[in-house]
Amino acid sequence: MKERIKESSKQTLPIVIEEERQESNQQLTTLINAIPDFIYFKDGEGRWLVANDLSLRLFQIEGVPYRGKKDFELAGFSEFYRHVALYCGDSDEQSWRAEKALRSEQLIPQPDGRPLTFDVIRVPIFHSDGRRKVLIVIGRNISERKLVEEALLESESKFRALFDHTNDAVFLFELDEDGMPSRFIEVNPVTYQRLGYTRDAFLSMSLMDITDPDRLDEVPGIIRDLLAKGQITFEWSYLSKNGLKIPVEISSRIFTLNGVKVVLADSRDITERKRAEETIKHMAYHDALTGLPNRSLFYNRLSYAMLHAKIHNLMLAVMFVDLDRFKLINDTLGHSVGDFLLQAVAERLQNCLREVDTLSRQGGDEFTVIIEKIAKEEAAHVAQRILYSFSQPFLIEGRELFITPSIGVSLYPADGHDIETLVKNADTAMYHAKEQGRNNYQFYTSDMNKMITKKMMLENALRKALERQEFTIFYQPQVSIQTNKMIGMEALIRWQHPEMGLISPTEFIPLAEETGLIVPIGEWVLRTVCSQNKAWQAAEYPPVRISVNLSARQFQQGNLADTLSRILQETRLEPQYLELEITESIIMQNIEKTIATLNELKLMGVQISVDDFGTGFSSLSYLKHFPVDTLKIDQSFVWDINICPKDTAIVTTIINMAHNLQLKVIAEGVETQEQFTFLKQQQCDEVQGYLFSKPLSCEEAEKMLQSL
Repeated sequence: MKERIKESSKQTLPIVIEEERQESNQQLTTLINAIPDFIYFKDGEGRWLVANDLSLRLFQIEGVPYRGKKDFELAGFSEFYRHVALYCGDSDEQSWRAEKALRSEQLIPQPDGRPLTFDVIRVPIFHSDGRRKVLIVIGRNISERKLVEEALLESESKFRALFDHTNDAVFLFELDEDGMPSRFIEVNPVTYQRLGYTRDAFLSMSLMDITDPDRLDEVPGIIRDLLAKGQITFEWSYLSKNGLKIPVEISSRIFTLNGVKVVLADSRDITERKRAEETIKHMAYHDALTGLPNRSLFYNRLSYAMLHAKIHNLMLAVMFVDLDRFKLINDTLGHSVGDFLLQAVAERLQNCLREVDTLSRQGGDEFTVIIEKIAKEEAAHVAQRILYSFSQPFLIEGRELFITPSIGVSLYPADGHDIETLVKNADTAMYHAKEQGRNNYQFYTSDMNKMITKKMMLENALRKALERQEFTIFYQPQVSIQTNKMIGMEALIRWQHPEMGLISPTEFIPLAEETGLIVPIGEWVLRTVCSQNKAWQAAEYPPVRISVNLSARQFQQGNLADTLSRILQETRLEPQYLELEITESIIMQNIEKTIATLNELKLMGVQISVDDFGTGFSSLSYLKHFPVDTLKIDQSFVWDINICPKDTAIVTTIINMAHNLQLKVIAEGVETQEQFTFLKQQQCDEVQGYLFSKPLSCEEAEKMLQSL
């Protein structure tokens, strides 16, 4: 029974797609008939698809069944058309081969023998795999403009008449000695009226005054091109007196008048054409029903997303979202209800995604999603968010309709290195979701499902770890490079789970950040370290400074200073024996807020160090404004310090810069005597690493304090 329903759905889908295509063609025909230019479309084989009424009249094929036919098949209607078809055909092929829009002037004879001159643009559009898709041909009648140009050569009186009465904006301006636009010397009424000026006001300005500010930098290049060629046509943007940007197409030529270079510019307002082009482009790449990107645009964006992910070593997710039992609603309540439901589904799906993500309708009741720069766990969160959003009913024409999605997810590069494989695997995962009972999501590989399950278990365990006292603190000594004696320690949190064993901080710290649990965990670390340090001092061990890492979440808390002040009061630890480590990337997120927070902490008397310095790509100009005491050189620069000249240069530069700013420097990850010797030669202040000691338990750290 399920197979018959699925088969029936497959048979109905082509009919729906054909109806949508016909509706789209009707909308396109209505649109292009409103354009004052001739416009027609051909497919990749040269067959005519759609043409506006002006094209049919101009080429004398009104009433002729032209769709699906090539030029030579229409050539028998008139000698006139054979000439035009041959000309168009050659130009068509040139545009296809050039793989870009080409412009040319074309003479088209009329029945009375009088030729008209058209400015013709041919725009080729290709499939994502490079096959020819559609050729758009747009022609604008420039006969009147050509007459203006010819009249300039014939007589001043004819020029003046045409100059003042043409519908185009026409003006002349001089070039100064540097070849840049100088004053206007003549202008027709259309120009200054359209831009909102009087004639006298306009003639007191230059081209730079009426140019869109965003394009001012392009003016020198335009003038150079004009000087080199003598005559050019290009698209431009004027700025009217009231600040409105007006797109225009300018035909300009340069000539000499009384020994001065003068430019004649004929500008045509192309606002409506630009709007039409955007509408046509939108219709070519978007679904008519939902307005979402269609299959073609989806594949184009996926291609670029995969290339970007490959270059930057990132991951992306592709999702297939299929509505469960949509056909039942469509058949029972009608296609109009089904269409409204699809539109509502599209809106709800979009609300579950970021602006940078791509949601596409593939056809029927199937949607696809591209999610860039995403981790494996985040893909599951997005799928869960979609499932949750569908738990609420859809209100369609007064009815509450419930529908659920089945979601399949594939990840790049794990599940495919090409578009076809990645999409196919997401589709396969979606069908697997349906097999699992619908209204769920499935990853393409079982390993990924296991990983998501493990993360959920880890998150649940993390929420109970503080309560169950599963965390402990280890201490890694920090040694003076001059005395070789310990003068401080860094506190490092460890999680000893009773069943999973010792869990690496690289696993649970990012999860704690994501869930917000890092705030109570971080507060526990601060209180534990301060209490322990005070206890060691009470036992009359030599006092040392202990540094504690602050997470981004902690640092951004509005009550950080209050929390720290309370802990210091409760533990009675003097502030100078506590150092707060903040990563370079954290302090660069909001400069003003960072400086204010650091000043507040500094007034309390605690020490402040910048951790992982050199990895955050910060601007050194800000460093002098931060009230910090120490820079910690990231261990990634220390490991190869004796064999990598770049690391050697970076470490040397950081040490010198820090000392010039009266800051101390500590190097992390020191593991060899050679590394230590180099750092000592460069007068680094402190070192930390396995050469001196691994992280120690509380008992082991206490024994080291006893030996001081």
